[in-house]
Amino acid sequence: MAPRTKLSKQADKLFDAAQKISGGKHDRFGKAFGLYHNAARMGQPDACHVVGYCYGWGLGTTINKRLAVKWYRRSAESGIPEAALELGTCYARGIGTRKNLALAVRLFTYASEFGIAEAQFRLADAYAHGEGVRRNRPRAFRLYRAAAIKGDTNAETCVGYCYFYGEGVKRDWRLAHKWYSRAAKKVDSHALHNLGLMAKHGHYVKQDMRTAIALFRRAARAGHIGANFQLGVAYAHGTGVKRDLTLARKFLTLAEADAFEINAVLKGITDG
Repeated sequence: MAPRTKLSKQADKLFDAAQKISGGKHDRFGKAFGLYHNAARMGQPDACHVVGYCYGWGLGTTINKRLAVKWYRRSAESGIPEAALELGTCYARGIGTRKNLALAVRLFTYASEFGIAEAQFRLADAYAHGEGVRRNRPRAFRLYRAAAIKGDTNAETCVGYCYFYGEGVKRDWRLAHKWYSRAAKKVDSHALHNLGLMAKHGHYVKQDMRTAIALFRRAARAGHIGANFQLGVAYAHGTGVKRDLTLARKFLTLAEADAFEINAVLKGITDG
């Protein structure tokens, strides 16, 4: 280990002082931005990460995505895995820098080695979709599952999806229902929608349109567009609810369906 210099010790003291003010809570970082920034300028790696976060979200300073990338990079170069995750996300989405999917994968890989669930989830997504790396669905599933076991809600839904469709793992509707249910307890809109589809079509559970409608309503309230479409179809056909073309049109509009699609549903041309 390299010896601690007088400057690095001073930087650590500034970082510790900032942490006492913010309590280490993300939404309070802005209250100690000045201290974090001074510590970061002295090279304190954790402070560099926090300063990047503050610039990324406008906490105690104005939003500046390029500066966020700059400070995330400094922190990641010092080995901070959380900063590598943030920097990888910037490269994956082209936020504050040019998009570089291959570099994003390398950063997610590094962060995931520290057991960070979100990094495992993002790396899984890369393998699932072949973004920045060759598609490998079995590996994607293993990474999704690793993140899901740690309680990552998005990963729980993706594990359910993998089991339902047999993506990277043997199809198992019972396990799909189990993982969707875990995510649904945390009001994940995709999980609620997918549970609704399972109830609608009788996959693993008994076919029950009333249960499906209740799940679609919860998913729609959580912002799922597809759930609004399912509700629109249900009201148009009177399945699980009393037929109501006004409500059907309302939900189909919320689902961002175009005029042709809305008219097709209302006329019973499609069943969703």
